[in-house]
Amino acid sequence: MKTILTLFANIFQSNSYIPHGHCYLWQTPLVSLHVVSDALIAIAYFSIPIMLIYFVSKRSDIPFSKVFVLFGAFIILCGTGHLLDIWTLWHPDYWISGIVRAITALVSCYTALELVELLPQFLALRTPEQLEIINQELEKQITERKDAEETLQMIVAGTASVTGNKFFSALVQNLATALNVSYVMVSKTVNNSVPSLKTLAFWTMTSLAENIEYELIGTPCQIVLKNQLLSEYPRNLQEFFPDCLLLKQINAQSYVGLPLLDINENIIGNLCIIDTKPFIVNNRTKTLLNVFASRAAAELQRQWAEEEKHQAYENLELRVRERTVELERANESLKLAKENADAANRAKSEFLANMSHELRTPLNAILGFTQLMQPDKSLTLEHQKYINIINHSGEHLLVLINDVLEMSKIEAGKTTIYETEFDLYKLLSSLESMLQLKGQNKGLQLTFDHDATLPRYIKTDENKLRQILINLLGNAIKFTDHGSVTLRIRHEEQQSFTPTRYTLHFEVEDTGIGMDREELEKLFQAFQQASAGQKSKEGTGLGLRISQKFVQLMGGDITVRSQPHQGSCFTFSIQAGFADLVSSDNSFPMEGIIKVASGAEYRILIAEDNANNRLLLNQILNNLGFEVQEAENGKEAIAMWEQWQPHLIFMDMYMPILDGYGATRQIRHRQQKLASRQIITPTKIIALTASAFREQRQETLDAGCDDFISKPFRREEIIETLSNHLRIQFSYESILENTSNSSSLTNNSSIDKVDLAIMPIEWIDKLYAATAQGNDVRCLELIADIPLEQTSLIINLTKLIENYQFDKLMILMPRQE
Repeated sequence: MKTILTLFANIFQSNSYIPHGHCYLWQTPLVSLHVVSDALIAIAYFSIPIMLIYFVSKRSDIPFSKVFVLFGAFIILCGTGHLLDIWTLWHPDYWISGIVRAITALVSCYTALELVELLPQFLALRTPEQLEIINQELEKQITERKDAEETLQMIVAGTASVTGNKFFSALVQNLATALNVSYVMVSKTVNNSVPSLKTLAFWTMTSLAENIEYELIGTPCQIVLKNQLLSEYPRNLQEFFPDCLLLKQINAQSYVGLPLLDINENIIGNLCIIDTKPFIVNNRTKTLLNVFASRAAAELQRQWAEEEKHQAYENLELRVRERTVELERANESLKLAKENADAANRAKSEFLANMSHELRTPLNAILGFTQLMQPDKSLTLEHQKYINIINHSGEHLLVLINDVLEMSKIEAGKTTIYETEFDLYKLLSSLESMLQLKGQNKGLQLTFDHDATLPRYIKTDENKLRQILINLLGNAIKFTDHGSVTLRIRHEEQQSFTPTRYTLHFEVEDTGIGMDREELEKLFQAFQQASAGQKSKEGTGLGLRISQKFVQLMGGDITVRSQPHQGSCFTFSIQAGFADLVSSDNSFPMEGIIKVASGAEYRILIAEDNANNRLLLNQILNNLGFEVQEAENGKEAIAMWEQWQPHLIFMDMYMPILDGYGATRQIRHRQQKLASRQIITPTKIIALTASAFREQRQETLDAGCDDFISKPFRREEIIETLSNHLRIQFSYESILENTSNSSSLTNNSSIDKVDLAIMPIEWIDKLYAATAQGNDVRCLELIADIPLEQTSLIINLTKLIENYQFDKLMILMPRQE
């Protein structure tokens, strides 16, 4: 403490002063006076800007804030100058003191200039007396606005809950009350030859008056509608419109009117107030009139829209009633048409079933008996030739019938998908074996190409897939004279966490004659053929159409690309499911079967109303060594079953008196009763039908049949069915006999160009063309033209054709170069 006091004492000692102290005559009291005064002034200078800055920050709305900032800077610099005066008593920093004073001078001059510029604005500020007058005017306007708002609220309250004519009545009443006038009228324009208005509501003194229609000529309303603006006549109204009788009748003295405008600014009416005393229009009145003129115009348009809507509803209801009557009539017509269509569809289905039965039943006899006669060695060669021709022609006719009936089924919507699990590799192998010889006879390379990942066991409709591939590959071979035919297959699994389906892609590509664009456009139409197909005079033009429908049913589509003389490529995709391992084929060799193995006795019942078919089936079974009985209808079949207890029944499903369905059900019903007493072994029942509809297979199984055979059937089908259901063992021809027959065939097959030279060159050309196409049916038809005495030639040619040795036959034929 003592040290501090000593320090302050030394400061004020005269011997410690710098030369600047001479300005104060080295008098300690004088120096103290200046130091204290400068310090107090500096403190005051620094406190004033702080308050100014605080004030400006709190009142940002105050004008001239820039001047406050400049003034604060000036004061701060002045305070700094006083502090430097104290500092220079001990330290000779006169340059710093001088610079601060120079800055202070600049800021003060700039502040003075700013004040000069702001002086007119300061002078323009209103005096308290002027502000008082302004305040009074504002209070007056506020009062008027409050009155207008109260009036507006009153009128709105009176009109808010009403619409239509009630709105206009409430409007004129409340407006008259709010403005204290005698008459208020709201009107709409009238489309007359003379411009007129018709009141929607008319308030007169104390009540509503009846609506009137009046002409505009000579009235203040005419001026309003003409100018489309608010018009006012505060006094002496009748002097301006002396010819208006209505104004005289009500003794009108003042008028204010406003037009009603629609959304397109077109005049639709008028709102006006009329008083029997002078009426001064103020802003409140104008505001009210503008608001309710707009409201009245909107309500009038809404009313018109409502009327139009009601009229539209009435017109719509009228049209609906008329349309309903028309629809009822149309529905009756459609119902009748549907009944006719259903009847036609039923008739078509019945026709198809009958046609299938009528066509396939005789074919069953034709093909069946020719098949029985073919191995008969007692026939002459001439008769063998006839039998072969009949058999090939019948097979060809069956293919055509199947195509036509299949197309009819498709058009009738009777075709469905029957998915089964099968071995895809085995299907492809059988197709390749079947078509390979036909391709080789034409010198073609037949290739089946698929990757190793192609699934072997799949689930889809095997028969339809087989028919599609046979149609496409058969056409490719038929219309390709040189090169190759290739089938490519690949698969694609569906992209999902648990894929359950495949997409199988097939391509059948050939190097044949190809087609142009016009032929491609009609390629898949029924009964349409490309030019090459028309020239060949083969087929019905249904194969591709049927294939397309089958592909679509199997979840895909088929496309084709082709160019003339560059080949064609048919592409299609189908959906297929996963399948477990399919059991191996238990088929057994059919060649050389003679009869049932010795020691076995089987009783077979034939239930068939057609005598020819009974005879055919009886002959097949008798030749095989079975005991056979016959029944002509279902009733006889039941009686024979009960009496004879056959091991197997071939049951025709369409018979008189009682059909195969009813007979099968009764037999199964009686079997169940007997089986409960363990008396008999159930009889196997095989359905026989000439229907082309595969859907009937399920119907026969539901009726109780164990299997299904379609007519026309082959001997091999009968044998295979018997083997599957009765586990029959057959005996075969000896190997030696087969070998001798084969040797005989080889020895008798010698033929050369000299043998064929007996026929005309035109016939040879036709045979060559048929041979080049691999058309075995056409070749056999041409062989029928050979004279009967040329037995050896006929037999050898027939054997070459039946063994598809077309390449050898083409080499043997002499042709003119």
